[in-house]
Amino acid sequence: MIVGLVGLHGSGKSNLSSLLEKEFGWVTVNKRVILERVFSRDFPSPENPESIDWYRSMYKSYGVSRLMELVLGEVPKNANVVLDAIHNPREWSVVKKESPSSMLVAVFSPQTTRDTRNSPQDACLDQKRVSYWHDGDSELEACLLSEVEWAFTGVHPTELLRAECAEFIKFLKASGCVR
Repeated sequence: MIVGLVGLHGSGKSNLSSLLEKEFGWVTVNKRVILERVFSRDFPSPENPESIDWYRSMYKSYGVSRLMELVLGEVPKNANVVLDAIHNPREWSVVKKESPSSMLVAVFSPQTTRDTRNSPQDACLDQKRVSYWHDGDSELEACLLSEVEWAFTGVHPTELLRAECAEFIKFLKASGCVR
């Protein structure tokens, strides 16, 4: 089972994936970390400010679909996986093709909350992220958010988030998606 997360910067995606990993035994997969490992000989050191440019250039060079295929090739089989994060409909279509029972989950938080978690440049990055959600591929005209099947709020205290996760997993088990 793969659960893909979608949300703006600072919405709580990483917090949710961390909780699913620590409390429920899921495996968190971060696309960037995997791509850094796969392309390690070409990747600049993390201290290098050009690393963001490298990451973007990989998407231009290889394409969204090919990079997602590479990421999925590194995903542990027979594990419940949280994929942090899905950025556009093309990525999600590759995930769904590989694992049809996958579910896209959104994490939402108010702007005022995200502002306390983010740096000033994240607002600009969020504008780009929203435009990626509406990637205009001829086969995938829909907004990525139209694929969301479950949503979490990123502002609840850990205890409440834990209870929400338990209900989410109960739902997945009842629908036969996870054991």
